Amino acid sequence: MDAKEIMMFRFLDGADKKFIIPVYQRAYSWKRENCEALLKDLVNVYENNYVSHFFGSIVYVSNDVGGCNEHIIIDGQQRITTVSLLLLAVRNYITENPNIETGINPRKITDAYLTDVYAENEKKLKLKLVQGDDEAYSRLIENEEPIEHSNITTNYNYFFKEISKKNAQEIRGIYDAIMKLVIVNIS
Repeated sequence: MDAKEIMMFRFLDGADKKFIIPVYQRAYSWKRENCEALLKDLVNVYENNYVSHFFGSIVYVSNDVGGCNEHIIIDGQQRITTVSLLLLAVRNYITENPNIETGINPRKITDAYLTDVYAENEKKLKLKLVQGDDEAYSRLIENEEPIEHSNITTNYNYFFKEISKKNAQEIRGIYDAIMKLVIVNIS
């Protein structure tokens, strides 16, 4: 077992990484209250200019599968999924509103944290959720018709709505705060 402190964005970054939620794990279950608490924490991080913010641990088993490093997530699914949804909401909002100058590169969010740009289409998503959640997440990433009544869609919609209320500086502050999330990764 290897445990080390790492920035969450460094854990997610990389074209050769996949994060697999095994079928025996429960479905994504964070509710709006959890998302509100995360967003409040992130606003606090940027408003108070904190250097970092501890975000818990991620426990996984790593497998090298044909040049791709698959992380089978044992603990931390809720955190990884929620941060991915928030990054997706930021990406989509700034893409849909190009007149808002945040200094955030939406392409980087897609290529570094959400997808593997070099993978075949069916293997492009970095995060592979359990059945049902996976389809809802995939549709959001691909800007397809969302699956209603899914925690994935509900929480994404919450984040998108909250991001849309922010000005460019606040959106940038939230994004920068995400980059300051620290986890303990345990492999």
